[in-house]
Amino acid sequence: MSGAGVQPDGGPLDASTPSVELQVDEGMLIVASALRLAMKNLLVVRALRDRVDYDEGALVAALKTEIGELIAEKEEESARLEKVLHRARRRKGWASWHDDYRQQDVPVLELRAEITRRLLDRLRTLIDDPAFLRDELAGARDAALDDIVGARLAPSTPAAMDPQYPEQRERRLELLRRDLDQLRLRTW
Repeated sequence: MSGAGVQPDGGPLDASTPSVELQVDEGMLIVASALRLAMKNLLVVRALRDRVDYDEGALVAALKTEIGELIAEKEEESARLEKVLHRARRRKGWASWHDDYRQQDVPVLELRAEITRRLLDRLRTLIDDPAFLRDELAGARDAALDDIVGARLAPSTPAAMDPQYPEQRERRLELLRRDLDQLRLRTW
């Protein structure tokens, strides 16, 4: 990447600006978190609403679809940034509105474009990385189970005030044990 503000190796010229690689790493943390959340929600809906068994093949396909949508979004952003950069390089003077980019904005726009390109490269690699896909699904499955178990164990305020609640505790725990056994059988 050329341009002021960034060294050829992607490191910042200004010590207060994080390196390109660090910004890409942080972007990937956000992406992984968003993917895990989307998969967790899908797992909860499939288990509770649809009563569908855990199907790794279907979930990997859903995860790949999510990543594919992110890739398409980043490709659009990359194309838009290239157009904005082309226009900004030819325009002198001061901006009149928030997205009226000029020559002095080129270094920041180049940085954004480089980060977007690197994120795209990583996403294109990860969409076919079985270890990444498995890890994301495992994290989503654990989070989904935590949510399901937490919802089942969390007493509502009226239940906690109910004098019979302590007496029914063992029965509720047994129901939870059965639910967990059934989930365990489905996921293994």
